[in-house]
Amino acid sequence: MTRPSSPSRTVVLPLTLAAGGLALFGAGLAWVAYMRRNIWHDIPLTAALDGELRTLLWSAGELAYYAGPSAPKDTRPLFLVHSVNAAASAYEMKPLYDRFAGSRPIAAVDLPGFGFSERAQREYRPSLYAEAIIASMEHAFGGRPADVVALSLGGEFAALAAAKRPELFASLAIISPTGRVDTRPASTGENAALQLQRTQLGLPVFDTLVSRPSLHFFLQQTQRRGFDRGLLHYAYATRHQPNASVAPFYFIAGRLFTPDILKVYATLDLPCLALLAGNPGAGSQVRAAVAGKPNWHVVDWTDRCGSLAHFDDPDGVAQLIESHTATAFRTPGQSESRGSR
Repeated sequence: MTRPSSPSRTVVLPLTLAAGGLALFGAGLAWVAYMRRNIWHDIPLTAALDGELRTLLWSAGELAYYAGPSAPKDTRPLFLVHSVNAAASAYEMKPLYDRFAGSRPIAAVDLPGFGFSERAQREYRPSLYAEAIIASMEHAFGGRPADVVALSLGGEFAALAAAKRPELFASLAIISPTGRVDTRPASTGENAALQLQRTQLGLPVFDTLVSRPSLHFFLQQTQRRGFDRGLLHYAYATRHQPNASVAPFYFIAGRLFTPDILKVYATLDLPCLALLAGNPGAGSQVRAAVAGKPNWHVVDWTDRCGSLAHFDDPDGVAQLIESHTATAFRTPGQSESRGSR
């Protein structure tokens, strides 16, 4: 015969669970209060790159980009586009900016919601970023065709811009390109992330994601040959600005990926380079999408560099870009970039 539970045991278990829940709730409130009271959200932000920090007004507000020093007029401009993540800025392109500044006209954009560009409470979407690239290229180079080097998700925006305004692009190179058959998350996930951003919990959660330990861990995963502490310090500063969480939450929600970007890549007819680095599986679908396209060169460095390959091997990446951009003067497919597979 089953022995009945004692009344005291029946009462103790719910009380224990309730006490534990209250303790967790209290700890959560204390964490939110601490984050909101002690995290500074207007850290002085200095320039990420040398040269002139320029701004322009366009349909989505104020857009900022860096312009390098004067360069020989017979050289083709180079335009740099950073990635999008919780702590992105033009600093992500610093090794290439420093390498080419002075040898050719160069500019590097701070995409909307990042760096010195406006961080408005608005809807962020891929078309907005494509338009920002077009606007800043026209402002920087007066409509002259430029070689464009973009990082990761920034490469999707650059490809969209090239598809819309091909006359502005002499060539396109994407470091650690993104792209899958369908990158749209479930609508419930999208809504949850964006709704969280608008609540009292949104900013403390974001501050936790961009704390120094969290940023250090994330950035360590992107580099294999050392660690750039300047990137860490700037990432922390640029993410602790007013409205700094708005655009990253659209990234977290999956709203900044283009589901059919692989088709966009395949339709481009300018010289294009995909430098695969970091996660060996990340660029597999990109490779498959452009296979057989004579204007595309796919270079696989996943065994030698992290996803920030230009931080791991700035000279090697710069040489690869120089070789690639030279193909813009030739018929696509006439020559192969060194290391192409």
